[in-house]
Amino acid sequence: MTHKSCLPIVLAVLAMGCEANSPTETVEQSLQGLSSKSERGSITCDPQTADGNADGYVCARLSDKRCAPTVGLEALEYRDNSLVGTDDPVGRCPGKWTLDAVPHPWKVVYEDPSTFALVGVWSSSATDVFVTGAAGEVVHFDGATWTSQISGTDFEIFDVWGSSSTNVYGAVGDDDTGQVGAILHYDGVSWTHEVIDVPYLMGIWGSSSSDVFAVGRWGTILHFDGHQWSQQASGTTEFLWDVWGSSPTNVFAVGSGGTILHYDGTSWSPQVSGTSVVLRGVWASSETSAFAVGWHTTGGTTIALAYDGSSWSVANNGFTAPAVLLGVWGRSPTDVYAVGNVGIWRYDGSAWTNEAQPGGELWGVWGSDTETYAVGFDFNSAKILRTRH
Repeated sequence: MTHKSCLPIVLAVLAMGCEANSPTETVEQSLQGLSSKSERGSITCDPQTADGNADGYVCARLSDKRCAPTVGLEALEYRDNSLVGTDDPVGRCPGKWTLDAVPHPWKVVYEDPSTFALVGVWSSSATDVFVTGAAGEVVHFDGATWTSQISGTDFEIFDVWGSSSTNVYGAVGDDDTGQVGAILHYDGVSWTHEVIDVPYLMGIWGSSSSDVFAVGRWGTILHFDGHQWSQQASGTTEFLWDVWGSSPTNVFAVGSGGTILHYDGTSWSPQVSGTSVVLRGVWASSETSAFAVGWHTTGGTTIALAYDGSSWSVANNGFTAPAVLLGVWGRSPTDVYAVGNVGIWRYDGSAWTNEAQPGGELWGVWGSDTETYAVGFDFNSAKILRTRH
């Protein structure tokens, strides 16, 4: 079990069953030394070193005017995303004290002034994160350190996906001509070219190691069946920017001109998007839930679309001004992230809210049950942001 020293949390103290004669004065409690053992490790809070902590949390000293302890709580346990103290060492407030942990929204965990942009992100676990970008950049996180890897290309690696830490693919495109694309493969040791001399590729995703899709320029769709790559008929010549699915028989590809294609395991067919703008990102959780995002090339409303299994509709509630959205990813239909030139937005099933505006542009977003990454650049350097849950 890993010890996370000084992992800060925002503590909201709630006393239950407080007596009428409890003191009314405000007592600030620093809560130094508070700790709780859980599956996430040993958590400690030190307000003196909390803000900006590398673990991505913020700690605040709070007080309760009626029932504030003057010394630290004891007998803490981690339950239902809260630290619960069953003892009241002062004796003023019988019952339990609940201390809710609230994560800091986002923190920059990596910056590289020598790289123009990072655009793709994928991970198999918290100790195996891949980020790709301009000029063949690949950065890997092992849980402790970010390290550059040699990709073997000078072209942009627009997207990355894998089925395991030893089976990772990168989609490559040439910004200058738009005609030179490739698929890179990482076997856990090194990157090699697996496919070359194909059109500019932008997106890659798979349901397994034997079912991988790559999309790109001129309606290009490539498929890997575990043995070889082959081209599939897309029925369009539009630029395809992204691909995602929930199973081998439920895959979506999106692109220019409001293009949305669906794959049923046999063939690709067009779907009505209701828009003619560029769609840059797509994410699907099931046959009845998918999201697509994009932008107007000449301004206009924010493009965020939702699919219910039968049709696509506008789902941009919460955006107060036009936004360019470049990537989307989610944990569920009620927990979806979108990134672009207006920071990081989160959808709760009814509306989008802004979680961070780090400046510049963010192109990629990916996460797990415990953390989420967003990658991009701020015109001075490439950067990676992370939040933990």
